Amino acid sequence: MADYFPADIRNGDVVVDHKHSMDKKRALSRLRKGDSVYTKKSNAHSLAKALSDGDTAQWKDGAHVMGGYKHYHDSSHKYAGHIFYGEPH
Repeated sequence: MADYFPADIRNGDVVVDHKHSMDKKRALSRLRKGDSVYTKKSNAHSLAKALSDGDTAQWKDGAHVMGGYKHYHDSSHKYAGHIFYGEPH
């Protein structure tokens, strides 16, 4: 089952494309290109860990703007993409 969705930041808002799901492998590929994804919290943590080559110290961020999403990055913030999860805050 594909639990990951493309996400983009447009005009300061996070836009999630719920019509086009992808698997974890494709989500990792998207993140390595600097693009973002959306998923549920447990998948977000797992994806950040995989993107960090197993490093357990992933970079977890709160929402930066009103209406934004909490998210993860890889541990060194090598990749520009975000792993968004949950509901907007």
